Amino acid sequence: MIARANRLNPDGILPLIAYYNSFALAGEAAPDVAVDGLFKIVASSPAAPKPRLMLGKELVDRDLDREARKTLLPVARGPFDSPEKAPSAALLRKTGKDGERAGKGGN
Repeated sequence: MIARANRLNPDGILPLIAYYNSFALAGEAAPDVAVDGLFKIVASSPAAPKPRLMLGKELVDRDLDREARKTLLPVARGPFDSPEKAPSAALLRKTGKDGERAGKGGN
């Protein structure tokens, strides 16, 4: 069903989110193509906090701290409150002040 929805509308936000979430529901790591879908969503709907949080978490998990900071900052430190604000701020703290974790290169 998800694959069919994605074929019908390859840039559709809902099929891309469903595809990404299908891996979490299966207890599997999302492949790069699913993460690329999150990048597409953030690019097409930059003000939407949930996709930014999802992508930011994925980037933190992959130790891509600079990219995670760029993704999470608008939600964590933005002017609007949302349910995603506190979790985004918590993830942002994991990346370190300059986007590099202590003892790691960050990218």
